[in-house]
Amino acid sequence: MKKEQRGSQQHLLRLLKRLESADIKARNAAAKELVQALIQVCGTPERASLLVKTSIPTLYRWSSGRAAPRNLSRLKEALADPNFENHLRRLSGGAVPAEELGIHSMGFFLQRAPLASRIYIFKSFLEFGFVRSEQMQKELEQILEQNQELTIHCIFPSQSKADETLSRFCELARSFDQHWINRIKRHSVEDSEQILALGLGLTGQIILEYTTPEARKQLGGRFLDFLVEVPVRVYEQSESGVFIKRNVWIELPQDEIQSIWLAWKAYLEAKEILPAERSSLQRIV
Repeated sequence: MKKEQRGSQQHLLRLLKRLESADIKARNAAAKELVQALIQVCGTPERASLLVKTSIPTLYRWSSGRAAPRNLSRLKEALADPNFENHLRRLSGGAVPAEELGIHSMGFFLQRAPLASRIYIFKSFLEFGFVRSEQMQKELEQILEQNQELTIHCIFPSQSKADETLSRFCELARSFDQHWINRIKRHSVEDSEQILALGLGLTGQIILEYTTPEARKQLGGRFLDFLVEVPVRVYEQSESGVFIKRNVWIELPQDEIQSIWLAWKAYLEAKEILPAERSSLQRIV
């Protein structure tokens, strides 16, 4: 093992040792420092995520200094691995594979969105989450300012709660001369039954489309991400039976996305939300 990489591994293990502290503030601070050092060693958050087999949103949460891992066994196994050097070499040798499938927080979307060229957000009847979240609005504004080529398409049934709230949100943003709002496109459609037939139910889906070589390289060659919104109950540990409602996002496997995307894209073309370009559809597949 090279001396530099051995030193990096030992440094990470020392930071990991600090996570065994009983003091919550000390553990949170140690988790923040550990994630920062891990990303520095690995080069990117994606590689760090793969090395310790932990999702990017979870690493993001630890790096905020407001949370720390409860179970250290997975981290210990990864960071104390005798093949640590080989794992680093493998991750830095080429394109990073896509993050493992699973259940994600909105942080997953916020990490991928700056790489997308087009984002499609579908709603059936419920309102769009970002219209009532100032933090989410700031995040969207930052993403749109960061990626000037990005367009976000919101598709929803006419005369629905989604229609009402998004219309009000866009009008308010324009009244404050928020120019980025022009790249959030509203698409109100009449055939709500056809939207439901595509699988929305009472929740929603987000499709992120990547068209630039740079984005595809960072994401292991993928063209699309497809996330399905699922409302869940999150129970508080301090009080039995007390819970809050929260949405999580299920990432669909890449081999399933292709056939689903054909149906969605045909629908978008039929509604003239996207131009009917057969060659473009074939490139996605």
